[in-house]
Amino acid sequence: DSTGERFFEILAQKYPMKFKSKLLTSHDLDRLRYLLYPEFNGLDDIRNSDSREYHSKETRLRVLDRNQEETARRFENGHHIIKGPSGSGKTIILVHKAAFLKRYNPAIGSILFVCYNITLVNYLKRLLSEKKVPIGAEGIEVCGFYELCSRIIDEPVNHENEEPEYYDLIQERALDLVADFPKKYDAILVDEGQDFSDGMHKVIVSLLNKETNNLTIAMDSHQNIYSRKQSWKSLGIDAVGNVRNLPEVYRNTVEIYEFAASFISNGQASSSDTEPKDQIELFSGFMDNHGPPPRLKELSDHQALLSYIGDKIKYLNQSEGVPLSQIAVVYAS
Repeated sequence: DSTGERFFEILAQKYPMKFKSKLLTSHDLDRLRYLLYPEFNGLDDIRNSDSREYHSKETRLRVLDRNQEETARRFENGHHIIKGPSGSGKTIILVHKAAFLKRYNPAIGSILFVCYNITLVNYLKRLLSEKKVPIGAEGIEVCGFYELCSRIIDEPVNHENEEPEYYDLIQERALDLVADFPKKYDAILVDEGQDFSDGMHKVIVSLLNKETNNLTIAMDSHQNIYSRKQSWKSLGIDAVGNVRNLPEVYRNTVEIYEFAASFISNGQASSSDTEPKDQIELFSGFMDNHGPPPRLKELSDHQALLSYIGDKIKYLNQSEGVPLSQIAVVYAS
């Protein structure tokens, strides 16, 4: 019986429940899953930690949801693409998958974890270290794309502040020389794949061991800055049937969602066919965390704005104990 109903009937007959029981809560189920699969316990990083302004009454055990967990545990060979908006857990899935491949797949020896943003490199290394995964040549090599190019062409490469033509030339040289690069990787994981041009993806594919052929690319299709002109197959990436979508956003609160949705829909419900439904969906999905509502503050002039921001940061840091490293100032111009 593929439905499993017969199996449960036999269990109930052989092992009748001797005590009264209530239904398990989602918290109970998360704890059981953690005990069964400790390698998939959620990472208590900054994105998942509760703000001082909204402590949860009980410590919430951070684990991957079932869709994320299943995606991370798929370590069969082949090319895989993970799509999801910001906050849907793409990076966390890749970290778990890298750790899982290293620990449990004997066919996978060398692993490359590559991203575009050099700031993300140290973050990835920290997450992998928290998973007790070795970093480096004997473990998982984590690097930015242009650091990788520097190894391939055997020359120093400036990671930023150069003209676009400079980076086009670096990509072309790397693509010309990558066939002779002595090392091939049994598995390659790419984070923020939407930031990679077609040429970058070709360089990555050229570094893959064709026998293991294990490639996973995580990307946010809403942020496709290169508006890819070529098909995945033309880039050497064959992910037909291996595309996993992550619709649920966790790095959000109900209050932020409602605040943002009012701007996206011009203050009206998004029931009209003319509404940008793809943008509405960017924020939709599973959200059960609550937090303080976003606040709008109008100030008289630029100097008043600067004074307000400075005073607010000082108050949060000195009076509320919020580390400066967890305070961001985002401005439009």
